[in-house]
Amino acid sequence: MFITNRFCEYQVLDTGDGMKLENWNGVILARPDPQVIWKKSFPQLWKKADAVYTRSSSGGGSWDFVKKLPETDALLAHAPSGIPYEGAKPHYMLDIENRELLDRLMPVLEAITPLPRKKKSTSRS
Repeated sequence: MFITNRFCEYQVLDTGDGMKLENWNGVILARPDPQVIWKKSFPQLWKKADAVYTRSSSGGGSWDFVKKLPETDALLAHAPSGIPYEGAKPHYMLDIENRELLDRLMPVLEAITPLPRKKKSTSRS
């Protein structure tokens, strides 16, 4: 299990069609949520996902795409890539079952993920 204290900022951006779109400190993930039985409220927002988790019919699943970053190019040089939607830049297709790769990749992603900015306080007079 990976444990990190850098993902201090979490936000659910949208839900619908059995999926949840989340922002983890600037990293946008789309993943299944079987309790979500309604339609998506903001379909265009889903195009911003950095990675999408797809369930396998045989159990488990995989993350389909990861945004290409210079810091991850060496680790993912042999990973397949593709375009997740029209107009997007190429993304890596990441096999989440490859624990060896994830063990090397997660510290790199954690190091380059920016910390959340402090929110401006608004004082009312």
